[in-house]
Amino acid sequence: MSRRTQRSIWTFLSQEFFTIVTLLVAMVSTPLILHWLGDERFGTFETVAEWAGYLALLEFGIGEAIQALLARACSNGDEGAVRQVLFAALRLYWRVALLMIAVGAAGTAVIAHLIPVGAHYVKDLRVAWLIGVLGSVLLPFSALRILAQVEQRGYWVNTLLLVQWALVTGLSIVLAWLGWGITGQALALLLGTVVFNLGLAIAEKARLPGLLKGAIRAASDKTTQAAISELRWPGLVFNLCGRFSYLTDNIIIAYVMSPAVVVPFFITQRLTSMATRELQAVGGASWAALTELHNQGKNQQFNARLIELTHLVAILAVGGLVPVVAYNHFFVERWVGASRYGGDALTTIAAVNALLLATFSLWTWVVNSTGQVRSILPITSSQTILNFSASILFTYKFGIIGPVLGSLVAFCAVSIWWLPLLLAQLFNTKPGELILALVQPVLLGVPYGISVYAFAARFGAAEWLTMGWQMAAAAGGYWLVAALILLTKSQRAEWVARIRLTLTGAVV
Repeated sequence: MSRRTQRSIWTFLSQEFFTIVTLLVAMVSTPLILHWLGDERFGTFETVAEWAGYLALLEFGIGEAIQALLARACSNGDEGAVRQVLFAALRLYWRVALLMIAVGAAGTAVIAHLIPVGAHYVKDLRVAWLIGVLGSVLLPFSALRILAQVEQRGYWVNTLLLVQWALVTGLSIVLAWLGWGITGQALALLLGTVVFNLGLAIAEKARLPGLLKGAIRAASDKTTQAAISELRWPGLVFNLCGRFSYLTDNIIIAYVMSPAVVVPFFITQRLTSMATRELQAVGGASWAALTELHNQGKNQQFNARLIELTHLVAILAVGGLVPVVAYNHFFVERWVGASRYGGDALTTIAAVNALLLATFSLWTWVVNSTGQVRSILPITSSQTILNFSASILFTYKFGIIGPVLGSLVAFCAVSIWWLPLLLAQLFNTKPGELILALVQPVLLGVPYGISVYAFAARFGAAEWLTMGWQMAAAAGGYWLVAALILLTKSQRAEWVARIRLTLTGAVV
C-alpha cells in the first residue's frame, strides 16, 4: 500500500475518533449549556457564528488558489515553490484580516437587526459579535492548515481540532454557568481557535524554519502572485455560493421564525450533521492523493480511485444514516427533551442531504484542488440561486423543514446530473459508473431502512443502552450486507489489507 493511501486512512480514522469523542461529550455538555443559556441565547449564538462566517468571504478566494498551487508544488516535490506560495499567502492574509476586522466592527451597528433577538439581549449579542470579529486576526494561519492537508497530514490537524474542541466545550460550560451568556460562548470559541492555530504554527515552524521572516523580507515572486490572482476570483464566487447554499439555514430560520426555533432545527440535525462531517472526511482525507495522481498524469488510476471512493462514501452514508432516521426521535427526547425535536420529516430530508452533500463534496474537491474551480462555477451558481430562494419560500410555507427541503430540491435539480458530466469533461470519468457507485448502496438501503424503521417503531426505546446497541447493530448489519453484496472478494481483501497495514504501520 502506498504511503499516500496510508496517510489518507490515518486522516480518516483520526476524524472518526474525533467525532466519537465529541458526540459522547456533547451528550453531556449541550443540555447543560442549553439549561444555563436558554433556547433564545443558544439559538442566537449559533446564528451569530453563521453570520460571522460571511466575513471569510473577504479573503476573495485566496484559500482555493493556494490550495491548488500548493497541491501542484507538493506533487512535484518543489519545496521552493511551496515556500513562495506560503510567502505570498501570508502577506495577502494579513491585509485581508485587517479588512475583515474593519468591516466586522462596522457590522456591529446592524447585527441586532439581522438577528431579531429580544431587547434585553442586544448588548450581549453585539459584544459576542465583536469577539468573533477579533478572531479574524488568526486568518493567516489558514495557509498552514491548507499545507498540512495538501501534504496529507490531516491527522495532525484533527488532533489539534480535538484539543481545540475540548477547550471550547469546557469553557462554554463554565462561562454559561457563570452567566456570561452569548458573550461567553463567543469568548470560548475564540480562545479555542487561538490554541489550535498556535499549535499548528509550532508544528509547521519546525518543518519550515524561517517561514515568517521570509514572508516579511523575501522579495515577492511575480509568477506566484499572478497565479494566485488568476485563481482567487473564481474561488471567491465558489465560496460565496457555498456560503449561501449550506451556511444560511440558521439565519433563515432565525429571521423568518425566531432565534429560539434554531434550537430544535439545530438539535434535530445534530446526528446528521456529524454524519455529514464524517462522510466528508473521506473526501477530505483523499483529495490530496487524488490530486497528486492527476498532476502526475495517472488518469486511469485517478478515475478508478474516484469511483471507488464514491462507492465507499455511499455505503458508509446509508449504513450510518438509516439508524439515525429510525432512532433520532428517541435520541433527542432522551438528550434534551421531546419538545426540542423538529420532526421525522426534518430528520429524513437532512439524512438524504448528508449523503448527497458528502458525495458532491468529494467530486467538487478534486475539481478545485486541480485548479479548475472556474469550470464548476455554473453548477454552483445555479444550485445556490435555487437553494437559497427555495429555502426562504419553503420556510414561509412549511416552517422548520424549509431550508433542508430547499437544499434537497437544488441537489436533485442541478448537481446530481451536472457534476458527473463535468467530471467526464475534465477527467474522462465515466458518468454511468460514477452514478452507479452512488445508487447501488441506496437501492440496497431502501428496503433495509424500512425494516429498521419498523423495528424501531415497535421495539425502540429512549434508554441510552438500548438505543445504542440497536443503532450500532442496524449500521453494522447494513455494512456487512453491503460488503457481501456490493463489494467483490478482491475489493474486500484489499480494504482489509489497507486497514491492517495502516494500524500496524507508522506514519510520520
